[in-house]
This record gives sequence, C-alpha cells and structure tokens, in this order.
Amino acid sequence: MIESTVSLASLPFPAIVGTGLSGSEVALVPLLVFGGLASAALAGLGAVAFLRRRSRSYLLVTLALVALGFKAFLGGLWLVEFLPITRHHLLEHGMDVAIALLLVAAIYDARRAPTNGRAETEGFE
Repeated sequence: MIESTVSLASLPFPAIVGTGLSGSEVALVPLLVFGGLASAALAGLGAVAFLRRRSRSYLLVTLALVALGFKAFLGGLWLVEFLPITRHHLLEHGMDVAIALLLVAAIYDARRAPTNGRAETEGFE
C-alpha cells in the first residue's frame, strides 16, 4: 500500500476555510488590503496637500494616488471572482498607463510653473 502525504499548503484553500481561494490567492488578501489602505491614506494626504496648495500638479498627483488605490480594488474584484482575469489585466494595465500619464503631466506642469515663488492657482480659486 502506498501512503500519500498531504500538507496543508498543498490543499486547496476551500478544504481549509471553506472559501473558493487557493493557497497562493490567500496570500493576496492581506497584500490587497494593506495596499488598498495604504493607497487610500496616501490619496487622502494628497487631497489635503492639494487643498492647501491648490495647484494643478498637486491635483494630478492626487489623481494618480487615487488610481493606485483603484488597482487594489480591481484586484479584490478579481479575487472574489466578480471580474474575469482578462478584464482585470486590461483594467489594471490601463491604470498603470493612467498613473504614468498623470505623474508625467504633474511633473511637466510643475516644471513650467512661474518661478516668482508663487504656486500657480489658475482655475482653482
């Protein structure tokens, strides 16, 4: 008789807890939660900075931080099987492009701001 040994790591997660997550997907849960909370905190700090400075570059950075938090949200939607993996990848890589464009626009806007010591506030007063 051949004995087979099975470790908890090799069992699918439903056998352990009763959900549809596998062992590698279980590791994603704390990462998505921490990433989402950290992104939300950074987006909140960005919003506070924007409200104080009222410049277009601060707004663009804040929007990039919000997009970063949205990526964690998309990961959660995939994890609970609300979003198919192909759509998840399309949206997440689209968010990568949006974040990059927002940050480049913020840097460009900050570099062309007046050098007289005042922040540009055009359109936000």
